[in-house]
Order: sequence, then C-alpha cells, then structure tokens
Amino acid sequence: MISLSALIDHARDAHEEALLRRGVTAAEIESAPADCRERLEHLRGRSNERRVLDALHAATLPSWIVHVRAGRSTEDLRGADLTVLCDDQRRYWIQLKSSGAGARKFIEEARRRGRIGMVGVLVIPDRITDRQIVDRVLVTLLQMRARRAQEASR
Repeated sequence: MISLSALIDHARDAHEEALLRRGVTAAEIESAPADCRERLEHLRGRSNERRVLDALHAATLPSWIVHVRAGRSTEDLRGADLTVLCDDQRRYWIQLKSSGAGARKFIEEARRRGRIGMVGVLVIPDRITDRQIVDRVLVTLLQMRARRAQEASR
C-alpha cells in the first residue's frame, strides 16, 4: 500500500515536471504565496536551462563549437549551468539567468569571491525565441573566447 505522503510527493513531482516543460513566468512567481516563490524561482531556472539546451541542440552551430551540455554538479557549484567545448580544446562555462537583476546579483557575488571572468553570464527572458537564445549564446561565447585570447597574448 502506498502512503499518503508518497502520493503527495508523486503529485508534487509530476506537477513540477509539467512546470518545467511549460516554464514558469516572472508574473507567476510574483503572484505566488511567499512560501512558494523560492521553489518556483528554482523551477524557472531549471526550465530556462532546459530551454537553452534544447535550442542549442536543435540549431546548426558553428564548426568551432564541438560539444554543448548542461553543467555537471561540480561545475554548477561554480556557477556553470551550461558547458561548451570549443575547437581550441577549452571549456567555456555560462550561467543562465532569467532577469537582469539575477545576473547583476550573480556578478556581484562572483566579484566578491574573486571568480569574475571564469563564467559568462547570459540573461534569458521569458519572451525570447530559440533563434535569439542561440544568438545570445554565440555572442557570449565569442566575447569569452576573445577575452581568453587577449589574456593569453599578454
């Protein structure tokens, strides 16, 4: 016999999976009860990560991009939601944020910890097309590669 708590957990997991598939908007988070907002913000971030990966995997990417994947748990601890391997055999890490405010907070925290420049930060707003996502990722990667090349030439 299945316990009531197991049924509740299963229903919550199924509901969260549905939210991940369709995405969580900023308006939904703002209108949610205070005790639910943190979880919804987390789900919004996971949904954005999935959305970016899906857009990149569906796109025809430039030949200098060898592989794209979600950041591993150890990379995620450093702030990398997305890991990109390029033809220069370097990995580039990108933190995805849903808002400019979240991006600024991440950058401020990275500066405080002395990790600024290790991870690119990319804002993915609610209303953005897959093509715009891919374009933003490519611009961020090009900027990061240029910065690394400049640092290497010093």
